[in-house]
Amino acid sequence: MAPVLNFSRHMKRHHGNEKDVKKILALPAGHKLRKHLLGALRKQGNFLIYKTLIKPVKTGNKYTSHLPCVNCFGFYSRRSLCRHLKKCTGNKMVNTARAQADAQNFLIGNVPVDSELKKKVFPRMRVDDISFIAKQDIIICAYAAQYLNSHQGDHCVKVASKKMREMGKLLLEVQQLEPSIKNLFMALRPQYFDILVEAMKNIGRCELENGNSFSPSIASNVGNALKQCCEEALSFRWKRETQNEIILEEEHIDQIKILIVLLETQWKQSVSNLIDKDIHEYKLKNITLILLAEDVRKMTDYLTEAANIAITALETDNEDLYAYQTSLETIFCRLVLLNRRSFEEIQALPTELYKSTFNVSKEKQEEVDRLLAKPEKILMNNFKRIFIQGKKSNVPVLFSDDMQKHIDILLKYRENIVQKSNPYLFGNPLTSQPIIGHKVFRKYVISAGIQNTTFFTYTKLKKYIATLSQLFTMNVSDIEQLASFLGLILGVDISSYKLEDKLNQITRISKLLILMEENRILGIWGKKLGDIIDLNEDLLSTEIDKSITPLRTTVDFAEFNKNNQGSSNNSQCGIKLQRENRKGKKRIIIRWSSNQKEAVETYFSQHINEKRPPRKRECIRLKSLYPELLANKDWLKIKVFVQNKYTKK
Repeated sequence: MAPVLNFSRHMKRHHGNEKDVKKILALPAGHKLRKHLLGALRKQGNFLIYKTLIKPVKTGNKYTSHLPCVNCFGFYSRRSLCRHLKKCTGNKMVNTARAQADAQNFLIGNVPVDSELKKKVFPRMRVDDISFIAKQDIIICAYAAQYLNSHQGDHCVKVASKKMREMGKLLLEVQQLEPSIKNLFMALRPQYFDILVEAMKNIGRCELENGNSFSPSIASNVGNALKQCCEEALSFRWKRETQNEIILEEEHIDQIKILIVLLETQWKQSVSNLIDKDIHEYKLKNITLILLAEDVRKMTDYLTEAANIAITALETDNEDLYAYQTSLETIFCRLVLLNRRSFEEIQALPTELYKSTFNVSKEKQEEVDRLLAKPEKILMNNFKRIFIQGKKSNVPVLFSDDMQKHIDILLKYRENIVQKSNPYLFGNPLTSQPIIGHKVFRKYVISAGIQNTTFFTYTKLKKYIATLSQLFTMNVSDIEQLASFLGLILGVDISSYKLEDKLNQITRISKLLILMEENRILGIWGKKLGDIIDLNEDLLSTEIDKSITPLRTTVDFAEFNKNNQGSSNNSQCGIKLQRENRKGKKRIIIRWSSNQKEAVETYFSQHINEKRPPRKRECIRLKSLYPELLANKDWLKIKVFVQNKYTKK
């Protein structure tokens, strides 16, 4: 096509009979509106011609991606698109928050996809090459539409978007390995099975190099998604759909069926071996950091303190919006920390579901209590469980006793602050939508002063539990309960969260070394490694011994050197050393002063009235308030003192 040097003259000579051109030519030459209309007409023509080869209005960085304006059809960079929309004539968009997503959807055109998918999922997807190629592919769109139609809930929109991006990322990697493949339908052939495996391997390696989480379960899910895409491709023939040149012949049908068999029999083994190898090599090259329990404790203390202050302010002023918002957000963050649940699952909890679940009759509760042991009854009285809608099925969520009390206070004053149209327990008071969970959680992680902020995500918190649970001796039933609670797959996920060798050696092998050092190896014949030693008890007693009085080992060894003339003398010295060690473990009682008693009773008065023992962090907080007064009391002695007060011992 020959370039047009003078656009206005070309329109006058060759398109003078067109309706839009007549309106433009009716204006006098040099008129401002005439220039503007000619520019708009030029942009429309460029949009139709340069859909694949974008020609921006303003030349700039050639590597910058450009998007079209939905009003004038001109191509602009992402940074300047929002500024242009505010000045563009005929612009009906008031909010430009999703201007880039709307522009990308407009650039795709009329792709024959499900209307609900185009309305709900497309605007929520990130604007990049992965989303663009996924939105254009009819097989990927059909696969996501099938999921969206078979699941209900607002969180399913995000899951559908994630599934589309996973397949779009795979297709983009396949096209780099084999440029002749134009869409996913062309890749669904047995001869491209190795390319699909190699593409999945490259994606896993890239994710690990970028520091993102990646596990064999992701590769397994992509294999299942490919099988569903094959089934969607076969369904086009039964539905007699021929959009986008998808015409299935008998040869194509047989090839897709063969690929389904390969995916069922060889995909998991082929991909998992490659991914496991890459993960192992990555761990050797990089130091793997485990989420520190100290950070979790610090976060929990900060949230508890902020919640108590906000609840007190809310009870003082029943219409305090800031206090209500703070209480709501802190309870939400504490639920995430306790349950390791997805933000979207918890934030979408309906208020009526919470109320109906907790109205359990006392008769049913008494029947359950008869079947439980005493420790289990205590846990049942302090924790309540409800089921909410998760990604796969209903998932449990545990509420502690203090969370329940705070939520009851929020429900008491909810009508004064929250709109009646908002059905969510964690609803935004100013709208009818729930709070944005990941943003709220991120805000409080930063406010708490956590150093390792990258570890405080839902996925890594869940993996943290799955990893550290291996420190405990758990039978098959316990592991199944843990996997069900965390939403993990036993055969894939649990094995991928294998405990690090360093942590495993410190916690398990050190038990054996301690016993050998203390010459207690003969008393553990036939026992399991996990049952050999109570590590907490021994380490605690060791710390108490060091804090009470040092052992007189120097004197004993001096006597040993003096009397070291035979085996009998050696045994006598060993007996003397053991007796001296036993004397070192003698308990020393330090009486409580009247000032100490008064300080502890005042601080824990509510605990004593409710007959509730204080927690470790609460005792440590009290010690920080009176460091000199309680210098000779550790947190355990403070806790026992409070328990003795309300038990009258």
